[in-house]
Amino acid sequence: MKKTAIFVLVFFAVAIIGLAPVSFSQEDDVSYASGEVISVKGSSITINEVIYDEEMDEESFEEVTYTFSEDIDVENAPSAGDIAAGQEVDIEFIETSDGKEAVYIYVYSEEE
Repeated sequence: MKKTAIFVLVFFAVAIIGLAPVSFSQEDDVSYASGEVISVKGSSITINEVIYDEEMDEESFEEVTYTFSEDIDVENAPSAGDIAAGQEVDIEFIETSDGKEAVYIYVYSEEE
């Protein structure tokens, strides 16, 4: 009885804060990248991505291109097409059969 009551309380607590109805399949697949924008052309953005090797405590860089949809959520820029070369960005992306697809882009302002 006590275990059932605890389970019910935990279930309702999770439901109240909104986690119960969330589908974790896509959210679990989201990866993160950071780097300097090289170019934005059409529906793709290419960045000089920062690769951090924890074992060696070193950073390296790799040129990586991400596709994005027209309605991508972009913070600190009117749209993805308004992002300029040289700006620093964080990208949330998913792996698809066609490559890496950006689902969110955060553009750092000059003050950050």
